[in-house]
Amino acid sequence: MTDIKTYNRIKDFIESQFKVYLTPYQEMLLHYYLDTEVQDKLSSLYEDRK
Repeated sequence: MTDIKTYNRIKDFIESQFKVYLTPYQEMLLHYYLDTEVQDKLSSLYEDRK
């Protein structure tokens, strides 16, 4: 799971760069995306070691 500091930094970056505020649904998608990206990277690292 992505830590909350990283998540907040990314959320703040998106909101400041695009002058928008994320809806709760968009925040949920961002959480999901970050979690799956992190999981994909971890699993690919694990696979590379085999």
